[in-house]
Amino acid sequence: MGAPLKDRDTFLEQGIETDVLCELCERTIICILARETVCRIKTNLHTCHGVYCDVCLYSHLEYDNTCPIHEDVVLFHVPQPEFVHGDRRAADTLDQTTDHNEASDFVCRLFHTTKILRDYKQIFDSDIKEQINAALADIGERYNHKFGLLIKDEHMAGVIDIAREMVKMHFKVLETAVVGETYVAQEFLPKMDEAVGWNHARGFGW
Repeated sequence: MGAPLKDRDTFLEQGIETDVLCELCERTIICILARETVCRIKTNLHTCHGVYCDVCLYSHLEYDNTCPIHEDVVLFHVPQPEFVHGDRRAADTLDQTTDHNEASDFVCRLFHTTKILRDYKQIFDSDIKEQINAALADIGERYNHKFGLLIKDEHMAGVIDIAREMVKMHFKVLETAVVGETYVAQEFLPKMDEAVGWNHARGFGW
């Protein structure tokens, strides 16, 4: 028997003889029950001549690296995992935003969501954070942040301060004027740039 191949992908590519032919008629053998073509492990890797439905063999090899018949025969090596710090499904953070439209939309969305706080007699930090998270959720979905959109802890205090300024503006213009998105962007985008560390104000044309 030959030495085990280095990994599963190599074995699937080099270690299986597919479309096994009948020794008499030289036509491809079909498994009558599964209606699948028959395959076998190449003899230079393993002396076993067992034949399998291709679906059965590939299903076995998905979770096992031994011969289906001879469990002591290792066909390929299974690499050991590499342990990596962090989260495979980490959410994106606001400071990673490089698109002008997304940055502007976040600021305008936050301005819109904080409008509800005009009706509060007392406004707690948790109330402001709730509106910030609502804006993040909306922008995260709109711009396809698959695992969500978050603000880093070190940036949150600055964003909360900006949200407070927005609430003050809501009170200032209450029932007297409509603040357009262009004005909101011009007023708050540079402040948000400083708060979250975008560092691309010039690129945004601010």
